[in-house]
Amino acid sequence: MTNPITERLERELTRIASRVETTALDSVLEHIDDATAATINSIIQDAEALSDIDLELLPGHLEALLERLGVLTTLESDKVSSQFRARESSARSRLDRVLETLVLTAPVADLDIGDPTDRLERALNDVSIRGTDSLTDQRLVVCSLGEAFLHEFDHVYVLGMTSSHFPSKQDHLSFARPIYEAHSDFEQQDPGKEARYHFGALLSSDASIQLSAPQRSPSGDPYVEADVLSDMRRLIDLNKIRKQGEDATHGNQEDIQRVIGKAWNAVSDTERKALLDEAVENETFTPDQDNRIQRGVECSSARADTQLTSYDGKLSPETVAHIHTETERKPYSPSRLETYAACGFKYYMHRVLGIKAPDPLTREPDHGVRGSYIHDTLEHYYLSLQTELGEPVDPGGDFDTRQEQLLDIALDRLKTVFSEYPETAFHNQWLISVLAGLGTPAENKYYGPESKTDDDKPAARGLFYRFLEHEFDEPAKTTARPTWFEARIGQPYDAGTPVGDNPAIIETPQGPVPVHGLIDRVDTVPGTTPRQTVVRDYKTGMSIPGETDALLGVNFQLPLYALMIEDAIDEIETVGAAYYQVSPPTAVNSRSGQITSQEMATWQGTDNVETPLLRYSHPHFETHEAFRRFIDEITASRVGELATGIQEGRFQPTILDPSDAGCRYCDYAHVCDVRPHQRRETIQHIDDNKISAYVPPMARDVDAEDVVEVE
Repeated sequence: MTNPITERLERELTRIASRVETTALDSVLEHIDDATAATINSIIQDAEALSDIDLELLPGHLEALLERLGVLTTLESDKVSSQFRARESSARSRLDRVLETLVLTAPVADLDIGDPTDRLERALNDVSIRGTDSLTDQRLVVCSLGEAFLHEFDHVYVLGMTSSHFPSKQDHLSFARPIYEAHSDFEQQDPGKEARYHFGALLSSDASIQLSAPQRSPSGDPYVEADVLSDMRRLIDLNKIRKQGEDATHGNQEDIQRVIGKAWNAVSDTERKALLDEAVENETFTPDQDNRIQRGVECSSARADTQLTSYDGKLSPETVAHIHTETERKPYSPSRLETYAACGFKYYMHRVLGIKAPDPLTREPDHGVRGSYIHDTLEHYYLSLQTELGEPVDPGGDFDTRQEQLLDIALDRLKTVFSEYPETAFHNQWLISVLAGLGTPAENKYYGPESKTDDDKPAARGLFYRFLEHEFDEPAKTTARPTWFEARIGQPYDAGTPVGDNPAIIETPQGPVPVHGLIDRVDTVPGTTPRQTVVRDYKTGMSIPGETDALLGVNFQLPLYALMIEDAIDEIETVGAAYYQVSPPTAVNSRSGQITSQEMATWQGTDNVETPLLRYSHPHFETHEAFRRFIDEITASRVGELATGIQEGRFQPTILDPSDAGCRYCDYAHVCDVRPHQRRETIQHIDDNKISAYVPPMARDVDAEDVVEVE
């Protein structure tokens, strides 16, 4: 039976179920609005009540439930087709007859072995709906092998002639085998032998037989043909009477559509038009479908060309001004510019149309919430060490004192960030991976094992403990000191410490570009003029951009932070930037993706350090002057190109290699017509016609030395 009233509820349940960790109804209902949840619970209660009523009352109560669901109203509606109404009415009639029979059994029914709904389910198990069409000689009967040989058919099509689909004898589980062997009455028939008998009877009939054997599964794995086919090969040369799929007679509209599709690229435009006209005339396509196909052909032809057209995400400036107004797109953020640099189509879907994947609904905090907790804790830890905002702080000191202070901050922020989430074993384990080893077991319930190592350190050292160790071992040796934390420039959102009320203005060859954002950490070198500065961004995941990503124009976060902090605070000069990896449980590294010069970084194993940064390998830039040219000139020029491309409405799919653009993990991959095989021709078209579309140097398959000065 169709339940049209529940269609809205089904859509809502499906939408929520796709976002939660489990599709258990109770979990899904937790995230549905109260009115919808109350309706669903009420329907469930009415359905469950059928199990508790007397069998004689079952028809009346089931009738009331169908009426509530709108099934009976739909059967009388003019909005459904006559064929649909006939089929559903037939189902209703069969249900009524089954219910009448059940009511007659009420005096002798033993409800201890099955309530009314159990009995109804068993009764309906083998009931089918009779077709509404009158029987004619030209009809199709779908049946099993056992039924087929009882009829006199002119043509028989046997499907699934593979070892996976043709019936065969199943091995019994070893623990159940004694039951089947205990008595002859328990012995089961061999379905394989039975199927071979029925198949043989069909072969000996007067009907023409068509055997269908699929070659591969939907996942691409090859099938093995059925044993009966192997037996037939000893008697018949099947290859002489075999037809491939494309040689078979076209039996439905989809077959004709496939033929047209295969011939499409081999015929002229005139012949294509003739094919479509004939298909419309034969009702393979409706006029609306024909119109869509014609427009699709025009679109696909344009996209098959390497030239950028309106079919490649090109909007007019007037359209951009209407759907992506200046107040919406400005000020820019580093993340938005990075999205556009990687793929204009992704920027268009997310930032212009506002289409994005819904956030998952989980019982436990997701990666974003947990990452925010780590950021929040580290920010407030260093703020607690300052006597005033902007005061440089020594990252070293007394280790025991510092870990006690960090533990107090971490436990305090724990209550704020995770207050809405229940305690679970998995979440507690994550907290142990972050907080283990801090303080004492009495102070820290997430301390972990209480054993010690040979050097008297906790056996379990979580992320924050290792962060402190790293701060003492590396940043504390440098001349730079943590100074600003979650430094807010402009008004991206209400968080952090404001260091600039207005967005930073990046001067570019194409004009000024406003940018705002939060910088996780700003280290400065006291006593230098202008004051040397290092910007850092905490990363709580395992995928961290490298130095090459910034040099080759796909990563802008660190270079833009360098320019933004200089615009917000007077008399400072950025000498380096790096990602600070803090990924539970053990990954801590303040040098990830570091951009600086060799003049400003000392090898990490050196004891006496007189530079703001440490290094493992040599930075790309030999001199600070070369580093500054990259920041002031190259980065500014690239930012100008990005802003111009957005303003002019150039939202073509990525011209990067798919692995560099992250196409595999993109939320819009299923609707994106990116064509990586012709990206080099597209880049050549952009260059030849001097189109103002941003082309990252990485897309040109060059090395950093080819596009960025070293000295």
